[in-house]
Amino acid sequence: MKGFIQVALLTLLFCPSAHARRSPPKEPAPVTFKGVTYSAPYSRKGWDQVGGYITAQDAKTGKHLWDLMVYRIKYDGRLECDVQNIFITSLKIAAGQLAVKNEKGSRYMIDVQNRKVLSGEPRTYESNKMRNR
Repeated sequence: MKGFIQVALLTLLFCPSAHARRSPPKEPAPVTFKGVTYSAPYSRKGWDQVGGYITAQDAKTGKHLWDLMVYRIKYDGRLECDVQNIFITSLKIAAGQLAVKNEKGSRYMIDVQNRKVLSGEPRTYESNKMRNR
């Protein structure tokens, strides 16, 4: 419920004239690797988009360690924000890296030690191009 409220507030902030037409998908289950829990919340204070981020927390204390933007969403002010948001749907550990998949089917590999996206395309989604997909 908290995630849904944050998404709604961010949508209103970035697209004040928007009327939500879709709800975000269920957040993917967090994964823990070497004492760090990785998750993909819809939003967090300070983020400039809804979706596309992973966050890391100490598995024992819950202390926030860092955030990483996996991909950027360029919003088109003429369209409702909720239809432009692209959410992460899956997180898995594979060969010591974090495998990320989003609702568009794009896959990314994250080097969690160096906080870097190693592979995956596109790194930027543009709304005018998304309409043609």
